[in-house]
Amino acid sequence: MKRLLILLAAWAVLGGCGGSPPVPTDHYYRLPAPQVSGAATDLAPGPIYVERFLADGVLTERAIAYTQDADATEVRQHHYHHWVDSPTRLVRDHLIDWLRADRAAPLVSAAPDVDAELSLFGKIRRFEIVHGRGSGEVVVELEFRVEKRDRDTPLLIERYTERVPLRSDSIGTAVDGFGAALSAIYARLSGDIRSRL
Repeated sequence: MKRLLILLAAWAVLGGCGGSPPVPTDHYYRLPAPQVSGAATDLAPGPIYVERFLADGVLTERAIAYTQDADATEVRQHHYHHWVDSPTRLVRDHLIDWLRADRAAPLVSAAPDVDAELSLFGKIRRFEIVHGRGSGEVVVELEFRVEKRDRDTPLLIERYTERVPLRSDSIGTAVDGFGAALSAIYARLSGDIRSRL
């Protein structure tokens, strides 16, 4: 019995001294408000419908993706840094906010039953932080298909890539970089749509 008490006391002392470090806290991020410069004319006289984006693999998950350099074939996920929603919904909603702020149409909606003048379908190809030598960057690559009412073929099928250099390695800075990259892509998309109407 005495031996058991000594073992229990030793276990209590060892357990108290060599405690485990605290478990890291999960962090969740939303995209910043879109940056809109303002367009001269409406993109469409009628409603615009924006479909939920497509993506494959880790790009459908909420953990923020990263690579070790620009040419890396391995994509990793941050364990404690997540988007508040899947990138496929986040980017769709961010694009809708951008189009509304840009006053691109009288109605911009994710509702599939809207009688849309233009319908936008997108796929996320890259949506990651690139940790490079010295400084990193955010890389966003989106592919779009734009359809116009009463037209048999797509108005536009195009892929856009934006890279935003990061001034620090914080995730918050990277999240702002994602917002800037997306807004730049939307502006290019908008210009290309206008040129084809």
